[in-house]
Amino acid sequence: MSRERARARRAHETPVTRPAKPHRVRRVAWSLRLLGEPALVGPDGTEHLLERRAAALLALAALPPGPTRRPPPTHLGRDPDPPNARQALRQQLLRLRRLGGGELLEGDDALRLADHVTCDVATGLGAGPLLGSFDYGEGDELARWVASERTRLHRT
Repeated sequence: MSRERARARRAHETPVTRPAKPHRVRRVAWSLRLLGEPALVGPDGTEHLLERRAAALLALAALPPGPTRRPPPTHLGRDPDPPNARQALRQQLLRLRRLGGGELLEGDDALRLADHVTCDVATGLGAGPLLGSFDYGEGDELARWVASERTRLHRT
């Protein structure tokens, strides 16, 4: 068959289209340590020690029922004013996003750990008290929650 005929034949044929493959973003696995000294452990094994409020936010997200974006978890910051509490939450989320190179927490309403983040509390591989030796005081909502979770986890 000549080249001209082959081109003409292909021009009259219905082109075969294949659906595009969905683009998958490869997420690297992170590990969250909440029992003992709180830290995020990166895929390369690097430990990133967590400060008190970041550790509390991640613990709230890792353990049911999880914090909500609205109303804001006012107990994470020093200022109970809702606009300031929302800003404090946004800043914590931004710091965690930068640290993890992406989202470590997800959810529109209730925050939870992203699928690529494992937690020692869930796997039963950790040792030590919840959130280590961090002191969250005694009187506010966060302090009461930490105390009750420490007690609950100590019993199990």
